[in-house]
Amino acid sequence: LDEEVGGRIALHEAAKNGRVSCLEILCETAELDLLSTEGMAAVHLAAQNGHAECIELLVRHMANINIADLGANGFTACHHAIQNLQSRCVEVICHLGADLSVQDKKGRTPLQLCQLIVSKYSQGSDQEKEKVASIEKVVMWHENGRLLLRACERGDYNETRQLLETDDFRRILYHDCEEISPLKHVAKPAFLKNWIPRDTQEAFLAIVNALTE
Repeated sequence: LDEEVGGRIALHEAAKNGRVSCLEILCETAELDLLSTEGMAAVHLAAQNGHAECIELLVRHMANINIADLGANGFTACHHAIQNLQSRCVEVICHLGADLSVQDKKGRTPLQLCQLIVSKYSQGSDQEKEKVASIEKVVMWHENGRLLLRACERGDYNETRQLLETDDFRRILYHDCEEISPLKHVAKPAFLKNWIPRDTQEAFLAIVNALTE
């Protein structure tokens, strides 16, 4: 470790500075989740500094997207991206399957941190407020989308119906990092036959059809 740069190795420096080509080479041999003496992994540094492509590369080489840093807050990459208003990084991290239930040392999930950031920038510029709102929307979309996906996987019609009737019912179009969407489950004959009462199947299919037009 090079103490002159905060105990960071070449991998950390490449991630921090968005050096994708260098990072790709380093990913072949480096320990991807190694923490610097500052307690930061490469994925934290990439998220903090807005390098979404570096995050994708690290995760593709099996870096842990949910690892927490050793700082005062215990942030994951998602927390870091939110804290620093890195909207593209937040979007990529969520799509890569980050666990949005992970809490920092103060007990805050990414969505709860979003809500604090929204409050913090309530008196900020229009541009800042717009960026914060877009970040919160992305996190909510993925968190609620996964709730719907799990409900559909379980074949839980009542919860599925309830989730579809809430504010953003188009989350049925959500898909996870493996490209699995709620539609892939609700469209199965077994789901309709075993979990949805016959007299409501037509209404349910009407909802699905409306969402996919």
